[in-house]
Amino acid sequence: MTTEENNTSLLRKICDEPELYCVDVPLPDNPLKNLNCYMLRSGGKLLVIDTGFRIPQTSTVLFAALAELGVSFQDTALFLTHLHSDHTGLADAFAERGCTIYMNDIDHKLFLQGRKNNDHFLAYNQEGFPMDDLLEQLKANPAKIFAPSSAFPAITFEDGFRFQIGEVDLVAIHTPGHTPGHTCLYIPEHEIMFLGDHVLFDITPNITVWRGVENSLQDYMNSLNKIEKYAMKLPLPAHRGNGMDVYQRISDIQIHHMRRLENTLCVIQEHPDSTAYEIASYMTWSMRGKDWTEFPMHQKWFAVGETIAHLDLLRLEGKIEKQLDGEMFRYRLSADNA
Repeated sequence: MTTEENNTSLLRKICDEPELYCVDVPLPDNPLKNLNCYMLRSGGKLLVIDTGFRIPQTSTVLFAALAELGVSFQDTALFLTHLHSDHTGLADAFAERGCTIYMNDIDHKLFLQGRKNNDHFLAYNQEGFPMDDLLEQLKANPAKIFAPSSAFPAITFEDGFRFQIGEVDLVAIHTPGHTPGHTCLYIPEHEIMFLGDHVLFDITPNITVWRGVENSLQDYMNSLNKIEKYAMKLPLPAHRGNGMDVYQRISDIQIHHMRRLENTLCVIQEHPDSTAYEIASYMTWSMRGKDWTEFPMHQKWFAVGETIAHLDLLRLEGKIEKQLDGEMFRYRLSADNA
């Protein structure tokens, strides 16, 4: 495989066989900064992997890049790795143009459900998140603001789904954790893996709690073990670069979560009967030395969600107990670990 720059300012050619490009799609005012939108062209067909937010800055770049490739929308398909709006924001725009859309059945259903209610926000209040802060987060939540403006049809699938783009065979690999229906996409012939947000190389994917999912952190750890078994000559993350060995990165992420579980237990030991929100405030986070009170609201949201995911795993392992105290859940070490 060779890496070369395309003559345009938008398309970066990753390899010739298969013909694969990356578009740096901007995510303004977001710490992720960009989405790596991948475009695979073969036999007059085109596959786009993820879209970015539903904002003009994103759509201008993305559709200009598509125009450069010169494939009609009727011959273009969109594959969505998961439901987050920085990956699906323009899905309805693709649907309106007649494109086929592929999305894991679990995340497609969650997307449709999420348009109808905000129960997830209310559940955070039971975990100690102040209601006034939750209402602020709800108003400014990019998951809602930059999401598709309407529901979109999709060809939904389960683990192992196979399809073709021109002469290229692709396999969908269900990797739940970051979202319940998160899916990587694999080209077996060339050992290319589109990782979505399952494995990122210089930041750790957020693992949070989901309605109907008992243990999202364990799901994620199992999915890391699953993806590790694939040969990956070219691992392609959805954000930032891939400047290290993918198998070492998988190991590093696993170690990160084991250390976070240990940190969670230590916090509970030092602060028994705390809410998840309080536990998160005592945890160690990579926020450039900022105190919890200085965290942006959306970062507190992510931190509390990840804390709950770690608490769920520890509770299911019998290491901690969760009890309802009035309207709040509180956590303490189990009798065997006290």
